[in-house]
Amino acid sequence: MSSADTKTGTPAERAGASVGRLQQDLRGLFASVPPHRALAESLARISTFLGAQYAVVHAHLGLQFLSEEWAAEDFEPSDPMRESVNDTLGEALQADRAKAVRLRNDASGQIAVIAAPIHDATLEQAGGAGLVILRCSREDAVWALSLFEGLIGYVALLATGGEVAGQTAAATDEDDAAMAAATAAGEAARVADHPVRLAYAMAGRLKNKWGLDQTAIGFVRRDRVRVVAVCGLDEVRGANPGVKLMAGAMEECLDLARPVLYYGYLVDDDTTQGDHCRLHAQWSTATGGECVASFPLRSGDEIVGIASVRHHDPQLLDPVRLDTFANDLANFGATIPLAQVASRSLLAHLRDSTASALRAIFGAGSYKKKSLLLTAVLLMLWMAFGTVTYSVMVPCSISGANRRTVTAMRDGILLEVVARPGSLVRVGETLAIMDARDDELERIEVLARLRSIEATVDKERAEGNAGQVRVLQAQRGEILAELAAVNARIERSVLRSPITGVVLEGDLRSRVGAKLAVGDPMFEIGRRNQVLVELQVPEIHVQHLDSCVAGKFAPAARPTDRLALGDLRLAAVSQVVDGRNVVIAETALLEPTATLLPGMSGFAHLDLGPRPVWWTMSRRILDWLRLRFWI
Repeated sequence: MSSADTKTGTPAERAGASVGRLQQDLRGLFASVPPHRALAESLARISTFLGAQYAVVHAHLGLQFLSEEWAAEDFEPSDPMRESVNDTLGEALQADRAKAVRLRNDASGQIAVIAAPIHDATLEQAGGAGLVILRCSREDAVWALSLFEGLIGYVALLATGGEVAGQTAAATDEDDAAMAAATAAGEAARVADHPVRLAYAMAGRLKNKWGLDQTAIGFVRRDRVRVVAVCGLDEVRGANPGVKLMAGAMEECLDLARPVLYYGYLVDDDTTQGDHCRLHAQWSTATGGECVASFPLRSGDEIVGIASVRHHDPQLLDPVRLDTFANDLANFGATIPLAQVASRSLLAHLRDSTASALRAIFGAGSYKKKSLLLTAVLLMLWMAFGTVTYSVMVPCSISGANRRTVTAMRDGILLEVVARPGSLVRVGETLAIMDARDDELERIEVLARLRSIEATVDKERAEGNAGQVRVLQAQRGEILAELAAVNARIERSVLRSPITGVVLEGDLRSRVGAKLAVGDPMFEIGRRNQVLVELQVPEIHVQHLDSCVAGKFAPAARPTDRLALGDLRLAAVSQVVDGRNVVIAETALLEPTATLLPGMSGFAHLDLGPRPVWWTMSRRILDWLRLRFWI
C-alpha cells in the first residue's frame, strides 16, 4: 500500500483498505528480519495504517527486552503526551485488555490514546503497545481500538512463534475468509463488555467494509427497538427526526421478522412499493429517495437487534447482499444479550427482574388490569391494617462475668510473669512474682537475732535471774513480730489468682524489671463459661426495649449459631461509640457456651413485638419531620 493511502483519512474511512494485505506484509516482514526488528517495524506499519502520529512498544522476546518509540514525520510528542500513553498502557496491562482514552486539545480537537497488551504463545503477558491519533472522533476511536487490538494480537503470534508465523505470504481465499470470520468473532468478544461499544463496532464494520452511506444498529426490548448507534453521530438522541425515522423502520422489520428492502423512487419498480414497508418508504423519502434496508440480528431463534443501512446506489443493495450483511454480523448479534446483561447496573437488574416477574404473573389476558388493581388494593389494605414483627439488630461484644482485679500488694520490682491474657488459672495459682531478695536478707537477720536472744534467755534462766529473763522475753516478742511482718511482705511478693477462671487483661511481660507501687492493677480475671453480652442499642430504639419479646445473639466467629439472650439491663447513661449515641444494655446467655470468650463480638437480633405496617415503614420519616419542623 502507498503512503498516500495510509496517512490520510480517519481510521473508519481507511477501514476499507485491505487488512489482509497488511497481515501478509507483516508475515513477510517476520520471515525476513529478526523478531525484535520486525516487531518495531510492525508497530510503525500498523500506526501508519491507522493514521497514528506517535506509537510506543515495550515487550519481552524470550530473554531480550524491546522498547521502541515511533513518531510520524514533522511530529514531536510532548512529555505530557508520553505520560498519557504510558498511563493508559499501564491500565491496559493491569486490566489485561485493550483500552482507549480520548483527550481534549484546543489546537487538534480530540486526541485518542489507545493501548493494548501483547501476549506470548502461552497467553502470558509479554508487554504492551500504545499509539496516539489526532483529530479522532468517538466512532473512529472505537474502530481503531478494535483494529489495533486485533493487529497487535496477530503480531504477537508472529513474534512468539505462533501458528500463523509458519504460513506463507500468499494466503488463499479460504484462509482470508476464515481469518475474517475469526477477526469478527474476536472483535465481538472484545467489545461485548458494553452494548453501545458493541453497537458502534457493528455499525462501523458494516459501513466501512461494504462502503455504505449510513448504517445504524438498534437493540430490541420486548416489542420496541431503541437506536443505539448511528455511524457519523457521536451521540444518538431519540428525539432526532432522522433517528425517529430509522427507529420506525427497525420496528417495521421487527414486526415482519425478516429483511426489508426498499429501493426508493430512484428505481422505477412498482413491486417494491408495497404497504408492508411504508415506514421504510418514509425514511427513504426523507433521505431524497435513496435505497434503505433493514435486517434482523438474531441470538439463537430470538431477534435481539435490528441493523438498518442506506446507500445511494440501488445495485449495492439486494436480498442476497442483505443475507451477506447478516452473516457478517452474526458473531456480533450473538453477543448482544451478553453485553446488555454484563453492563446492567444493580438497579436495572432489579427493575428487569421485577418486570419479568410481573409479566409472568399478569401476562396477556382480559383480567390483567383487574389483577393489578386487586393487587394494589390488597397491598394498601395490608399496609393500613396489617402488622409485622418489629425487630432491630444491634452490635454486641462479650465481656466476662464476676470479674476480679488483681493489684500489686506491695512496692517492689516485677521479677517474673507467669500468666498472660487467655491463661486458664485456678484459685491460688501464681500469676506473677515480685523481687523480695531484700526481705529475704532481712528475714535471715531477724532469725539470727531471734536465735541469739533465745540463747541469752536460756542462760539467764539457768543462772536464776528471773527479772532479766522477763526483759529478754519481751525483746523476743518484738523480734517475733518483726519476723511476722517480714514473712508477710515476702508472701505478698507472689501474686496469686483469687478465683478459678481465665485471665482477661494484664500482659505484663514488657514491664518485667519495672518498679510497681501498691495498688497498681496487674491482672483482670473472669470466671470461665460465665460471660455477659453488652448491646450497643441506638437511642432511637431504647424506648421500645420494654416490649422486647425475645433476643438472640450471633457471634461473628460463628454466625450460624443463634444463642438465646436473657432479660436486658439498661445502663443509666448513654455513651458515644463510633460517633453514635448508644445505650449499653447487659444480658446473660440463657445457655452458656465454652466457645465464647471475653472480647469477641457479634450482633443481637431483638424481637420487639408486632407493630402496624404503616408505622414500621414511616416511623423514621415521621420522627425526622417532628424533630425538624416541630410537629
